[in-house]
Amino acid sequence: MDCVDIMKELIQRLEDLKLLTTDDQLHKAGQIWDRLLDLLLELKQHNCMHRLQSIELQDIITKYLEYNRPSLQIKVMEFTAVFLSIVYYYDQFKVSQRLSNQIAMKSCTELYTYKRWSQEDQFDIKPMVEIIVHEPDQQVLELAIDLFLEVCSEVDDENFGIVVSRLISRLESSSGSVAVGFIKNLETMFWNIHRHDPVKAVECGVIPAIVNTLRSVDQEVIGQSIDTIENFCDYADCEAIATELIRSGLIQMFSDLCVRYSNDFALKMRMIWIAGRFASKMHDFPVSLVRSLVFEQLTMSVYDVNMGDSLRLFDYVSDMIQKSTNKDEMIKVFREYGIDIYTTTIVTTTAISTV
Repeated sequence: MDCVDIMKELIQRLEDLKLLTTDDQLHKAGQIWDRLLDLLLELKQHNCMHRLQSIELQDIITKYLEYNRPSLQIKVMEFTAVFLSIVYYYDQFKVSQRLSNQIAMKSCTELYTYKRWSQEDQFDIKPMVEIIVHEPDQQVLELAIDLFLEVCSEVDDENFGIVVSRLISRLESSSGSVAVGFIKNLETMFWNIHRHDPVKAVECGVIPAIVNTLRSVDQEVIGQSIDTIENFCDYADCEAIATELIRSGLIQMFSDLCVRYSNDFALKMRMIWIAGRFASKMHDFPVSLVRSLVFEQLTMSVYDVNMGDSLRLFDYVSDMIQKSTNKDEMIKVFREYGIDIYTTTIVTTTAISTV
């Protein structure tokens, strides 16, 4: 279907919802909300989100959340989470429309609290915070977190800190796919905050929490943590991020993992590359941390990888030395690791290949 047909059906489905007034008709409502979510995703796929500007949803959302039908209420919350992500991420929506849909968000949180709001034109984050802090149901918790992530950059510092602390606490007590989900949530929140306030993002506690998950014995969790750290590494101007990662113990964690997974060459190389990239971005990288297994492995890898990668690894070493205020000591450490031998080999190999 094209955008026009999608919108026609979406509007018709909303009208159908308004006509379902008796309890025995509500089984049809769940099917309609499922279809509305599909239509919403189709609009997003066609890049036709602007057509939603004429749609007022908060009244119908509020109405259906008032029915004591948990399965139906969750469908409404799922739809609302997707709709809000569109509203908050696309600039063509006016501020007034964003504010009006905060009411829809409040309706979702109101379902799981005993509170009522007296000011309908203001966003009260506390009920959502209460859900994230206390809600035992995993599905409801995930929906509340999804909603929170959409507006976390606008949340006051006190409530933001409460939510971050609770998410970190839940992460620390989780494992497997649940822990992986929390890591992804924290990364999403980090970048949503970073877009508006880089300093707050770096200092909010997400980075140390991610680094700490490297202590896990679950390889799925470790893999997701390294993916997230690598995403931090890809950020163009990441000295502040690099500094916080190093301060949080990343190098020692990587060194410990190099020992634990000594036979996993691919994993070791990923950690070596990440450590080298972060260290090379920092001014005055601590010499004490250069005396870590991961940098000994990095030096040895200069010889083990192909020529292009060898030169890149050597560039990391060179940058670390150039940015250090204790160049002599840092050079001494890398010489102990055999950097001179590997450098000579690279130069010789390069000379031969050009003949």
